[in-house]
Amino acid sequence: MSSKIIDKHTVDEFMSAREPKPSKEKRNESSLAIIRTRRRRFHKRTVGEIIAVPRLLREIKSPISAIKIKNYFALKPSNRSQVRKKYASYIKSAENVFQVLNLGNGKQYLDAYDGAIDILAECDRKVILEAFNSALDYHVSDTDLEISQSWEKNWEILINAMSCAIEIEPHEKMTLILSLCDPRNKISRLIKLTLIDVIGDLDIDSDLAKVMLEIFLSNRELDDVIRNYAQEALDEL
Repeated sequence: MSSKIIDKHTVDEFMSAREPKPSKEKRNESSLAIIRTRRRRFHKRTVGEIIAVPRLLREIKSPISAIKIKNYFALKPSNRSQVRKKYASYIKSAENVFQVLNLGNGKQYLDAYDGAIDILAECDRKVILEAFNSALDYHVSDTDLEISQSWEKNWEILINAMSCAIEIEPHEKMTLILSLCDPRNKISRLIKLTLIDVIGDLDIDSDLAKVMLEIFLSNRELDDVIRNYAQEALDEL
């Protein structure tokens, strides 16, 4: 299969040629609904319990934010949507995002997984970008397999939240996805499956989505499960 280079010019060209899209708020609610449906269908991809995140990423610099975040998760799931934007404003740093990820993958609160994605999707753009890049630098490039495994399901939440975040533009989401897809990164099967899922849901031209999915169909991808899953996503575009 021929390789293609994705640069800013290509992205801008595709983005400018798109048909008008619904408002960001409507796209966000639609994306969240798609992700919930997708999780119900593919949630059997479990990889075991989450190992404790290193202290560096567990320290929360803002005690007030940490308390507010816990208060959000303590709410009944049916009541969270009414105050989600307010509580999202308390997430001011990458450390706060990591706290949300840990709570989202824990068993202390009801529907914590959905709650984590929903609130992160409402966060400030800079906070999500900071958290994504910090996690990328700390985990994906790290050679400690145990640490990488401990963060698999945290990545699943973060990627899904990023994909439907209101304030992050499609071309920025593409950049983040491509940074994870770098062949030098030894990302797990679960993370690759999550990336394939969100590529199909991004608000981008289908031709550009196909180019991105081809990354998982190249000769460098040795996992048949990933190749088959990517082909199925490609066929659905």
